[in-house]
Amino acid sequence: MGCLAPFGRFINIGKADVIANSSLPMASFAKNVNFASVDLHYILLTNPKLTRQLVEKTLSLTTDPTVGGPLPLHLFPVSQTEKAFRYIQSSKNSGRILVTIDEPLTQRSAWRFDPHASYIIAGGLGGLGRTIIRWMATRGLRNVIIPSRSGASSPIAKELVSTLESKGIKVVTPLCDCSNMPPIRGCMSLSMVLQDALFDNMKHAQWTLTSRSKVQTSWNLHTLLPHDLDFFIMFSSLGGVYGTASQSIYNAGNTFQDALARLRANVGGFGTSVSIDLGWMKSVGIVSERLDYRRTREYIRDMKPIDTEGLLAALEHYCDPSLPPPDADHSQIIVGMTTPQDLNARGENIPLHLKRPLFAPFDVVWSNANAARASPKALYQMNLSHQFQEADNFQECSEIVVKKIRNKLPDALAKELEDIDPGVNLSGHGVDSLMAMELRNTISYEFKVSVAVFEIMDAKDLYGVGMLVAQKSL
Repeated sequence: MGCLAPFGRFINIGKADVIANSSLPMASFAKNVNFASVDLHYILLTNPKLTRQLVEKTLSLTTDPTVGGPLPLHLFPVSQTEKAFRYIQSSKNSGRILVTIDEPLTQRSAWRFDPHASYIIAGGLGGLGRTIIRWMATRGLRNVIIPSRSGASSPIAKELVSTLESKGIKVVTPLCDCSNMPPIRGCMSLSMVLQDALFDNMKHAQWTLTSRSKVQTSWNLHTLLPHDLDFFIMFSSLGGVYGTASQSIYNAGNTFQDALARLRANVGGFGTSVSIDLGWMKSVGIVSERLDYRRTREYIRDMKPIDTEGLLAALEHYCDPSLPPPDADHSQIIVGMTTPQDLNARGENIPLHLKRPLFAPFDVVWSNANAARASPKALYQMNLSHQFQEADNFQECSEIVVKKIRNKLPDALAKELEDIDPGVNLSGHGVDSLMAMELRNTISYEFKVSVAVFEIMDAKDLYGVGMLVAQKSL
């Protein structure tokens, strides 16, 4: 204020001094000066007419050559975003602060697959594989080998082969002669066999079939194919990171592929070698084709649904022969992971496996401070657990457990809360063994009570589950 000339004007657009209730030196007003404070956010909330006038005036000024942008500009690269915010926080800045992103990040390469080379897509006759092969065809693919256990025997597989051949693409399967194919320049492994079974109950044949689809297939491709491929891409799963229920051998195969990609990158000379750990595809692949798998993923909410365009964008990058191979620390690509912060922001429960120490870097441990910012739904769930610990009698404990389970089922079963009748057993509500395992884990974590899956499923109704947990808590 002391810098103002007589009859000058000071327009304050900052809010720090207003929030701090700072005082003004009144002596400055002896020079007939004006002080005004303008809060654009408050205008937006309280005066729509004035807001419209301001926007229209501002837009008209953009075409006025005599009006320039705010100066000075302080530019920070995206890698120094934190520094940019620190600079704003210092209250010593003038002008505007911009975070810049290098232009090359938005450029798309126009590379094409080598028309004189062959590409192996193991498991390429599945839903995801068919989508990828069709995309490769738009990128110049001319020769493709699609090994699978059954060959192109299904109508949908035959339709894919027919479509590709009509475009002049040479397609062979393990039932055909591959001896006259051009040199192999790239490989993708999408082979998988899912067999839901607890490890304790798993038969050796189940173990062998599932493990061979991941471990032996990937290893054979690694050892038998040329070393100088443009790319060697294995499609793994976030299940290998999280550990999905009833799929221990499938998850073991996923972690093997992650380790194999790292091995190839460490040794060097293999070209681009990556393992892509996918969440779940919402339009193609086994989860989109199986209602039970889709329902489980939507219930647990630990993975984000991935659209086809997002996956193909990743392949467009990693299949580009002009890019240098990633090093070992960048050979495992995670796509579709849900962080605990994502769930907190939506007021949803965090799955127990995301509360493990492995995910501690996400800073997800709920303290009293962030609990205060939780949604009403999340707070209600937290209060139920606290009430259980403070309950004085058996009946009260049982009722709290029933409330907890009843509030978890609507999301899992795509039903309204009113449709969950506590007088009906879990099977009657459509709960399968995978959901029952999740309920068991929830009971163990929230109520510190250990129950078996068969005990939960055998209960007469939800009240029976509540009584079971209450009895074991005493």
